[in-house]
Amino acid sequence: MTSSFDSNNFIDKWCRQLNTKIDGRVIVAVSGGIDSTVCALLIKKTKILHNLLLIDTGFLRKGEVEKVQDNFKRVKCSIDVIDAGDTFYDNVQGRSEFSEKREAFRKTYFSILTEYIKGKKAKYLLQGTQFHLSNAKMYHNNPYPKKTRQFKMLEPLAGLTKVQIRAIARKLGIPSEIIKRQPFPGPGLLLRFSGAYSHHKLSVIRDITYLTEQFIEHHPYVFRDCYQVFPFLAGLEIPFVNLLSAGDHGPIVLMRIIKYKAGRKGIMYMPKILSETIQRKLVDELMQTNSIARVCFDATPKYGQGGKSSPGGTIEYA
Repeated sequence: MTSSFDSNNFIDKWCRQLNTKIDGRVIVAVSGGIDSTVCALLIKKTKILHNLLLIDTGFLRKGEVEKVQDNFKRVKCSIDVIDAGDTFYDNVQGRSEFSEKREAFRKTYFSILTEYIKGKKAKYLLQGTQFHLSNAKMYHNNPYPKKTRQFKMLEPLAGLTKVQIRAIARKLGIPSEIIKRQPFPGPGLLLRFSGAYSHHKLSVIRDITYLTEQFIEHHPYVFRDCYQVFPFLAGLEIPFVNLLSAGDHGPIVLMRIIKYKAGRKGIMYMPKILSETIQRKLVDELMQTNSIARVCFDATPKYGQGGKSSPGGTIEYA
């Protein structure tokens, strides 16, 4: 799929198009992930006036803002940061369905973006959008119709695969730490727990996400072939026992550990089975915090384009 892809040609083509067609300031919405970082480095190679913006939605991972700022310093870019956590919390309050949470998040996201764009007197928004227009899911950065939009959209990566985007990133000189970062949903931790938002749920999923990422760093050889590894906080609370107490109730954590496999029959995302020793270490690590009652491992595959359509699930739970 990617053998004929020429990253040098892609970079030259897009920089040429941007230089010849753009007639105003561009705002680049960044998240710290590879897609938006590639977009930031693409526009940096042009002569176009631009600003990089990170919106702190309050649903980012622990230390995420500081990490993103440090990573952009490494590629000699400065970013503006808007702390909008309270606004997002208010707007998603009471919404329990994932579709409702996504839509509330999307409206808040574009409201903040639009105000920033107006303040900078910019005409364009550049995003690292990868989804196809035919996708049924409403993404947080899927913009409003053109007739109601106050800016023009630029989405150079739409339709590309992650493998192709990583090839572009290497050509642009993006550090390998950023290139290897696992995908993370735009609405962040809002999609990593079931039901309506609460400060407690957010605190728990943020802590166990941090513990999971620390565990991966301490056991890189185990997870080196993984496409994505993350915990999800299920809504059901059940009894559990620990050394200090018995009869307490706590949430179930679902661990999603997925490997990427590309073959002649299409792309497949298969669950990775951990060894008994590693699995026990990870479970012990998670259950020592936040009164977690169970840690369960998701064995459901995802079949990508060109593969079987069923049985299977999505990678994320939302």
